[in-house]
Amino acid sequence: MADQFSGVDLVVLFNTVDISETARTVDVAEEAAIPPDIDCTHKGDSAQNLKEGIPGGVVTTVTLTGLDEVGGVAAIKDFARNALDTLTVYPQGLTHTTETLTIQNARFHSFTENIPYDGCVGWTAVWTAKNTVTRGTYDSSA
Repeated sequence: MADQFSGVDLVVLFNTVDISETARTVDVAEEAAIPPDIDCTHKGDSAQNLKEGIPGGVVTTVTLTGLDEVGGVAAIKDFARNALDTLTVYPQGLTHTTETLTIQNARFHSFTENIPYDGCVGWTAVWTAKNTVTRGTYDSSA
């Protein structure tokens, strides 16, 4: 299950650039592939002999959504697709001792705009990383 954070205090940085100006929610999901079963059964066995294979690697996916206000998403639109850098999420803002999530080597995959006929323009940005999230706390004295 993914952690989901939202709210007015949310701060998201990619390559130290604040991209949370018009953000509404951020979903952080860490997944690992289930190890495959390897059939080691051979002639003469009375039952199937399965061994657990090497587990798959961890993949972290971060999905950031927001509203497209004039000039509000210029920073995100400037990032090249496949850009690789650190993505940092401050779910409760930059308040001393609140939680931080750091995703090293996050690759910026996509930016999608949803432009409805009669509503607000929304956007979605997606990053993936082949590692886990580092959880810590924000230190305002640093």
